[in-house]
Amino acid sequence: MSAHGPFLVPLLLASIALACGAPRPAPGPGGAGPPARATAPPRPDLVLVVIDALRADRLGLLGAPRATTPALDRRLAGGLVFEHATTPIPFTAPSVISLLTGRYPQNHRVRLIFQRLPPEQATVPERLAALGYRTGAVVSNMVLTDEATGLGARFDDYDDFVDQRVRWSGVSERPSYERDARRTTDAALEWLARAAADPGPLFLWLHYMDPHAPYAAPDDRPTDHRHAGTMPVEASRVATASRLAGVTDGLEYVDRYDEEVSFADREVARFLDAWDAVRGLARTVVVLTSDHGETLMEEGRERWFAHGFGVWEEQLRVPLVVRGPGVPAGRRTDAVSLLDIAPTLVELAGGGAVPDLDGRSLLREPAPRELLHEGIGNARGTQLRALRSGALKWVLYTERGVERPERRRLYDLDRDPLEISPLPWQATPAPELLFAALRADPDPSGLPARESILAGRRLTEPKSRPDGLPVVSERADEETRKKLEALGYL
Repeated sequence: MSAHGPFLVPLLLASIALACGAPRPAPGPGGAGPPARATAPPRPDLVLVVIDALRADRLGLLGAPRATTPALDRRLAGGLVFEHATTPIPFTAPSVISLLTGRYPQNHRVRLIFQRLPPEQATVPERLAALGYRTGAVVSNMVLTDEATGLGARFDDYDDFVDQRVRWSGVSERPSYERDARRTTDAALEWLARAAADPGPLFLWLHYMDPHAPYAAPDDRPTDHRHAGTMPVEASRVATASRLAGVTDGLEYVDRYDEEVSFADREVARFLDAWDAVRGLARTVVVLTSDHGETLMEEGRERWFAHGFGVWEEQLRVPLVVRGPGVPAGRRTDAVSLLDIAPTLVELAGGGAVPDLDGRSLLREPAPRELLHEGIGNARGTQLRALRSGALKWVLYTERGVERPERRRLYDLDRDPLEISPLPWQATPAPELLFAALRADPDPSGLPARESILAGRRLTEPKSRPDGLPVVSERADEETRKKLEALGYL
């Protein structure tokens, strides 16, 4: 738990109410207040759901080949679906920080895991708290604990109890811990039980670890996916964290991945049903997305079932759906980014435009733009960077911050969505933006100097919930208790 302690808030559950509008203006110099006016509409609750390593093409609303997300497809129907959303970097910690700040990694300076966010970087929960929101987070990935990121102090409540040991198949690894989707939803429902009676609006960020590697959905998963045929795969081509002992058929890896997606689908839907019963989804904006995608068995990739170092579409593309009051229904095909979520949430909360961010509100009219992307730098100082402008995508390969011209690539994603056949390089204003970003980066190859970062801490043991913490207050009002009991929570 963060420095806030284990949800040190009163355990009171009363009737549900949303926030009022803006405070009443003070009387003028003459003592008389301004003319009477209508009460401002209540501000919506905000729920941000991030499913780690969820590919865009696994969401049914985006054309999934299997019924991997039937529950979310139903609950998010009528939302605004973004068909071309991407992450600035396909690596959890810097991607999530970009999502919460609206800034590129080179601007917020978090490039690695176990690197704390500099205190001067403002985040979504801080901006929303200034607007009267109670803010909470329930995270399930060890690299997002308060020890690792310093995010705990940015929220009123920060639940980062990752106490399930990750079992790597046949690989010697330092201990890693997570929390599966069922227990993440349970923790989120506990937060809801505590916060439900708050008179102001709520903001909750939920980060689910499933379907991140290793792919191992529980026995009671909602679906067993089965494939036809085989696709042999050598263990050396499978990312270390993803290797499954004795599995040599790549299509079985895909089945296991899809089963993890289906498990997360069920548990996120269970949370949304509880939220609907207690707070009301009609008065809530729900944002569903992922921090990055995942390679499966795409042609030309060095590693399968992986993410992080590449800038290829299967890793960069993420699902993005926004549903709720103030959000028009429909589909959009313009290029958007996780950077855009921060200004969107602040605008929906009544905070207006946020200056000096790299992202822009998703409520604005679509407009042409260029988006930057990067892979994480490695120990050899090599890094991939990319810029997308329309259908064109320029890719650079760098070594210790110096670009290698012979390895430049240009792709037309409309004609070559799998990025197999590069085009001749074109020197236009668009790639110049990519070179300018490379020159201006304070961290060559995306690797900050050790003395320039705030180092986070890796857990060496499970982070367990303190004993004696009640699941739901015994003083909860009867109506709320019945609602939660009907949902199978009590």
